[in-house]
Amino acid sequence: MHPVLVNPRRLGIYLLAWLPFAGLLDGTLRSAGMDHAIVPPLALAMALFYAFLGLTPYYLCRLAPLPHSSIWRVLAIHAPAASLTTSLWLAGAAMAVSVAEQAFDRSGQAAVYRQTAGGLFTLGVLVFALSVALHYLAMAFERSRRAERRALELQVVARDAELKVLRAQIDPHFLFNSLHSIAALTTTDPPAARRMCVLLGDFLRASLRVGQRAFIRLDEELALVRGYLAIEQVRLGARLRIVEHVADNVGELEIPPLLLHPLVENAVTHGIGQLLEGGRLDLRVAPEPGGRVRLSLTNSCDPDRPRRAGTGVGLENVRKRLATVYGREAGLAVREQPDRFDAEVILPARAHAAEGAPGVQASPSEIQA
Repeated sequence: MHPVLVNPRRLGIYLLAWLPFAGLLDGTLRSAGMDHAIVPPLALAMALFYAFLGLTPYYLCRLAPLPHSSIWRVLAIHAPAASLTTSLWLAGAAMAVSVAEQAFDRSGQAAVYRQTAGGLFTLGVLVFALSVALHYLAMAFERSRRAERRALELQVVARDAELKVLRAQIDPHFLFNSLHSIAALTTTDPPAARRMCVLLGDFLRASLRVGQRAFIRLDEELALVRGYLAIEQVRLGARLRIVEHVADNVGELEIPPLLLHPLVENAVTHGIGQLLEGGRLDLRVAPEPGGRVRLSLTNSCDPDRPRRAGTGVGLENVRKRLATVYGREAGLAVREQPDRFDAEVILPARAHAAEGAPGVQASPSEIQA
């Protein structure tokens, strides 16, 4: 069915658009000498009749779409249709004139109408051609919308695939480091190795539970961070000192899962873990003006460490995930100073829509504030 006919509101707008054509017919019939009493209803009836006849190009245009049809095929289909449709329209108008003659008792109107038939036929063909052009234009617009929608769907699919790849890079990297630490502890401190295995299992279970979701609450992400730090605390002991400054009203905000994990892992592995006396990790979360939230990490590091040319795999992973999820609304900034390293994430503060499962919580004894 024609798209205009399936929507009453669209049909009403379409019929109103034919009122200027009714006015044109009214002027044409009056100038031909037709009785002014019957001209307005006759012109309106003729315009409405042609309005429905003017829907036929929709089906003909589908038979000869412009991208796949030659100009000769288009003309071969629409030229006879224009002639046939206009002739049918004029025949119906002639019947309406005969009815109007009897209803208004105005003889001779049919003869006047026949004098205008040639001009009306030309006008009808031109209106049919205009209808064909408008239908082709509407079809081109619809094709453009479908192509745009398809492009957006492909973009979403590509984005989801990229996010899965970026997220998949997190777990193996951390898991290998943890397994190496456990292997080292099995000979020097077996109880600590067993405890680290338990904490690692709890952390992986929690990360798998939230890893399939596009977003998690910020308090869930912080729970995962604490679970990871509890594992590292077994390995580093008092060398790892952690200070948290988390605002009270940010726990329900949503962020991509395991977003902070690469930043925290970098801070411990490449910063505090390289210091014989250990160091301090400061984690700050606070709302920002303009509906944003700031996540900051500051860690101690060796002043004599060799400077890296790039930002590292973990930091680049975070930067790509932010760009993929938020575009230009979010960003990662890092500042490398002689004795410390700062990483700062700013992203839109969006409330989580549903309750999620709690993450791994570290006991107070495992995190030194």
